[in-house]
Amino acid sequence: MSSRSLSLLRALIFYGIFAFMALGPAYRQMGHGAHPVFRHWVMFKGMGLGVADVKFFQVLPDGNERAVDRFTVLGFSSARRAPKWLYRIQGQKGVQKVAADLCRKLGPGTDLRAVTRWSTRSGWRAGFQGEKNLCLKRERGP
Repeated sequence: MSSRSLSLLRALIFYGIFAFMALGPAYRQMGHGAHPVFRHWVMFKGMGLGVADVKFFQVLPDGNERAVDRFTVLGFSSARRAPKWLYRIQGQKGVQKVAADLCRKLGPGTDLRAVTRWSTRSGWRAGFQGEKNLCLKRERGP
C-alpha cells in the first residue's frame, strides 16, 4: 500500500469515527432514532446526586420571615471559606447539624426553619418544608 493511500485510509477512519461520535447522539435526540449502536447522550449521569438545596429562615415574633445566611451567622465571609460540611450539606442529619449550630449562634427562643430539597435521578425530592422549628429540640434539653 502506498503512503498516499495509507494517509487516505487514516483520514477516512478518523473522520468516520469523528462523525459517529458527533452525529450519533444527534440521531437519537433529534431524529428519535432507536438503533442500539447509537446510545442516548447523557451528561453527568451520576454527578450531582444527593446535592442539597437548603434555605434557612427565621420566623420573627411578629410572624414575618427573615432569610438566614448560614455562612455569615457562623462567622464565614463566604462559602469558599467555610468547611465542607457547611457548604455541602449531606442528608437531613446534616441539615439538623447546621441548624443546631445556627440555633446556638442566634440564641435562645429562635424560631429557625428550613426548606430543603435533594437531587435524585428522577429529579428533586422535597425534604423539610419549613413546617417545624429546628431549634425547639435543642432548647428542651440535652
